[in-house]
Amino acid sequence: MDNSKTLAALIGPTLAALGVMVLLNQAAMVTLVNDPNEGPMIVMISGILVFVAGLAIVRVHNRWVKGWSVIITLAGWLGILSGLARMFFPLLVLGIAGHIIQFGFVLPAAAVFLMAVGGFLSFRAYS
Repeated sequence: MDNSKTLAALIGPTLAALGVMVLLNQAAMVTLVNDPNEGPMIVMISGILVFVAGLAIVRVHNRWVKGWSVIITLAGWLGILSGLARMFFPLLVLGIAGHIIQFGFVLPAAAVFLMAVGGFLSFRAYS
């Protein structure tokens, strides 16, 4: 459980801050998705970072147990898969993102989801 709380203490605030960032910078995110020059490179670089973070999480916390700590394992595996997709298929990822963000509710909904999961993990870590 110590690894779970330690990782939740790192992942929780990160996800919450990411959610706030999405809410505050929606226009910049739309611009990034539609930028044919900078967009793919930023997606590939972020893919490397997300892939490494996912590997690190799975390396120390690959626990498929019943309970809240499975969220950490899921975050690690999602990081691995998302990172690989971003590294190998940045244009496809940007194309999918471009279609999805056309719906005005998607970015705020994603932000609220990130803040909720981040808040939950932070609560579990620090309580």
